[in-house]
Amino acid sequence: MSYLTISEMSCDPWLIERIAACAASLRVPDPRAWAANNALYLVSDPAWAEKYREWTPPPAAVTTADSSDTAADTADHQPHYTAGLDEDLITDEMIKTAVQNLLNPVPHEIIIEE
Repeated sequence: MSYLTISEMSCDPWLIERIAACAASLRVPDPRAWAANNALYLVSDPAWAEKYREWTPPPAAVTTADSSDTAADTADHQPHYTAGLDEDLITDEMIKTAVQNLLNPVPHEIIIEE
């Protein structure tokens, strides 16, 4: 996992919005600010980076015979279409687990030798 990938993920507006939505569902105060402030911690999971790097933009829109109807959710029609919009890539469960782990860290065992 490269620092560039972590940086790209932390700036993905749709991924940050999904993190904020998760935080809101867990009753985190000011979830959008919380998501933005914690994005680097959340996206530094190597599994996320691996998935994120696998993503490729969807194919161009397919038009109908009269060219009046196109697929609206493609990179050609939404220039801000990012990997963060792909729920099969970084799943809601991955987001929820990461958010919960950040909110409730597992305490480390302290060993005191005598």
